[in-house]
Amino acid sequence: VRYTASIIFIAVIQFNINGQPFSGKIPLASSTNEVLDTVGQIVNPIDSLEEMDDFMHKIVFGLDYMNKVVYWGRNFGIHQFGIMPTLMYVNPKGFYIFYTGYYWSGEVHKYAKTDLGIGYEYFLTNRWYVSAEYNRWFFTNGDKASRNSLTDFFSLESSYDLDIITIGSTFYLMSGTEHDYIFNLNIMKEFTYYKLLGADKICILPNFYVTSGSRGSHLPINQNQFTIANYENKSLGIINYEFILPITYKIIGITEITLAYHYAYPVNQNPKLAIKPINYFTVESSWPLKRWKSKKRINTE
Repeated sequence: VRYTASIIFIAVIQFNINGQPFSGKIPLASSTNEVLDTVGQIVNPIDSLEEMDDFMHKIVFGLDYMNKVVYWGRNFGIHQFGIMPTLMYVNPKGFYIFYTGYYWSGEVHKYAKTDLGIGYEYFLTNRWYVSAEYNRWFFTNGDKASRNSLTDFFSLESSYDLDIITIGSTFYLMSGTEHDYIFNLNIMKEFTYYKLLGADKICILPNFYVTSGSRGSHLPINQNQFTIANYENKSLGIINYEFILPITYKIIGITEITLAYHYAYPVNQNPKLAIKPINYFTVESSWPLKRWKSKKRINTE
């Protein structure tokens, strides 16, 4: 099935940019104006300002870049960069809808994929974050059968703040005429600095991921032909270990820019591919185009 591997590769790259969202809210005291929140934790006024911003409706434009397009430690022999524009509406109750486009420099049709998605995120407690998301995928490369192999994407994510670290997990299900699933388990620690280098807030969030996957993650690919040699379902197994070091620069209500270094160590690959550890960089940026207040404050605790 020519091009199907490419479809799967492009399909799942969207959640390999910067790991999961900054869901571990661990404010570090660094101001003489610190206050206590409802559970007695020390909160910097910048965090309070950021929380107030969360209670606003927003239309946000984002632009992301990858210097190497990598699928959990694998590029399948295609050396290319990626650019992903996004337009998103965020509701203060936790709902959001978005469009994301994918430009891959190594594809026949450079504009390779469109995502239309809807999701919901919520803090069950002050420490426990959950989210769910659905995407519809539209591809431009390959024949009709390949483009329909994976068209629907579902994800469930959860993370819990233990103070010393935050632990998280995410389950991804991709379906169409074929199906695939991925499970991530990660640990992270947030270091926050306020009023530094012109930013309201700078966050450093080292992450370590262990990724397990099913059929699509074990695809035996002929690098030169880029075709599938043996396309079949396989049991879940560990496919990649990855360390991510993102640094986020935030000016509340104006911009957010994240530069991240990735080091991926793929395992359980086809021996013919001779896949080696790979490092790469990503940049995520976003700007609110329009913000307006919600009529009623939403309690997320």
